[in-house]
Amino acid sequence: MMYLLLAALVAWSVQRQMTVQAVGRLANDLRKPLIFAAIGIATFADWRPADTSHWELLAGSLALSAAMGLARGVLMPVWREADGGVRRKGNALTLGLWGAMIAGKVALGVLVVQEPPHVGEVLCFLGVSIAVQLAVIAARAEALRAPRPVAA
Repeated sequence: MMYLLLAALVAWSVQRQMTVQAVGRLANDLRKPLIFAAIGIATFADWRPADTSHWELLAGSLALSAAMGLARGVLMPVWREADGGVRRKGNALTLGLWGAMIAGKVALGVLVVQEPPHVGEVLCFLGVSIAVQLAVIAARAEALRAPRPVAA
């Protein structure tokens, strides 16, 4: 049941990425991914990995999450509307990066520990990946919001 809920959460996150969204203040935008990560970390309280390969997998998974969040943040279209608002919307490339990240995590799990990912790992990877992506997009949005010089 938990994996079904996680699959729905991932699908919802990806779907939101593929619709036009306003780029708000970073502090507000980071709330959801940080909540995901905090819940993920909390689920590790009773986790007792069989060996160090589980910890290595977790570290690799989080690094992959951050790298993919960075890539999506750089590659996602971000623009300024006539009213001054900044918007973003994923495209086929950013969708492909989501797919590559998920496939990479499944492959890491199968190759390294021969187990499905821990529930906390999924929540942490979502939180880290989305937080990094939003931080990059927020920086790009600030550059778009900056006053433009008036031509003389």
